[in-house]
Amino acid sequence: MNMETAQQIADIATQLAVAVSQYQAKFGRDYQNVDTQHQEAIKLHNLIRVHQTSIATRLDIEALDAAVETNNMWWKRMDVMNNAVTSALGKQIYHLISCCAYPDNQYNLTVIQSVIAGYIEPEIRFRVTNQITDIQAIG
Repeated sequence: MNMETAQQIADIATQLAVAVSQYQAKFGRDYQNVDTQHQEAIKLHNLIRVHQTSIATRLDIEALDAAVETNNMWWKRMDVMNNAVTSALGKQIYHLISCCAYPDNQYNLTVIQSVIAGYIEPEIRFRVTNQITDIQAIG
């Protein structure tokens, strides 16, 4: 992890926050996508998943494998993360940027990346980890 990658993650998190805010404003905080006919809800949900995937691909694989799911686990309560979750995620990402400023800080960088990974849906983490592993096996 380096400062440039941390800044990329922050930029993606901003895009994620915009998509989540739009979703929540249009469909409510606890809207369920199950059997929905709202194409816009499906489109925003997919966009939110794309942003989560983009963040996950920039984290170290060790962090994805050791994701810290604390008491967050929003995916057990709702289909789409809400503004409270993106706010908490953003706080952790800005902590990551701070950690990148200090040389020889690999332990803290791994820990904070694991916390960030814990905000990403497990299915997405699993898929990204498998893709990284497959790429490493090939080359």
